[in-house]
Amino acid sequence: MSADLLTAMSTRNADAIAEWLQGIAAREPKMEALELRHCSIDERTRPIQRWEVGQPVEPEQIRLYADEVAQAVTDDCAGLRGPQRYLLSVLRAGVGIVATKPIREGADQNWQLGDPLDTEPVSDRGLAAQAMRHLEIQSRLTMAAMGGMFAALRAENARLQARQDHSEKRDFSRMLATEKLLSEAHQRKLAEAREEANLKDRRRAVDGAVTLAATIANKIAGKEVMPTPHDPAQLQFRALVASWSREQLEQMRFVCTPAQYAVFLDSWEAEIKRREAEEKKENEHLLPDGTDGADKPKGESP
Repeated sequence: MSADLLTAMSTRNADAIAEWLQGIAAREPKMEALELRHCSIDERTRPIQRWEVGQPVEPEQIRLYADEVAQAVTDDCAGLRGPQRYLLSVLRAGVGIVATKPIREGADQNWQLGDPLDTEPVSDRGLAAQAMRHLEIQSRLTMAAMGGMFAALRAENARLQARQDHSEKRDFSRMLATEKLLSEAHQRKLAEAREEANLKDRRRAVDGAVTLAATIANKIAGKEVMPTPHDPAQLQFRALVASWSREQLEQMRFVCTPAQYAVFLDSWEAEIKRREAEEKKENEHLLPDGTDGADKPKGESP
């Protein structure tokens, strides 16, 4: 780079810096120092030079400071090669930075004011670093998207699990209620069956007592003083008793108790005698030839 180009760059920056410093001096008469820093692409800054400012600041001093700042910018930019960015700060005692001015500079004759500024020269290392940053950003975006997906899946799984738990609790409650209703219905059926069995037992006991009482009274009196009930069950029992033989009765001795056998034997004998009496009574009307004598007219001999 030629000396004339560097001089032109320094003069242009000096004029802009002097004009800016004059406005700052009018507002901030108690300037403590000026500080020049280089700004990199990742917004990190590097100190270049610091100027202690006396109070009050005269116009000639402002121009001198502006020339020195511009020269420092030109020298640093020429060493780095390529467009760069700097930051000039005004400091006040007890306050710190009160004003800043960005300065753009390019150590290339093809660079024009207003062109895009990368603040560092293009190199293989810079391109690799930029590619790594792009890959890092892309990886972060991918991981963020995957994290969102996993978070949504976890939330959905939690919702489904809560719904399943609620359904299981509801089904279990319904099952308990159903079992309770079935148990109550079964208990009602058992109670009805017991009541019906008790009623049948009471009826059977009453019928047996009445029959036994009539049988005992008739046997003691030697004749029928009390009518014996003739219900279907009694008739079937009589038919069953009459159908048994003496040998079958002897077998009953080993099955029944003595009291039961005595009652059953008396019933059998009474039924046999009753049937014989009925047959004898029916045979009294029959003639020797087997015809019914009650149907012939009176006066005729048999």
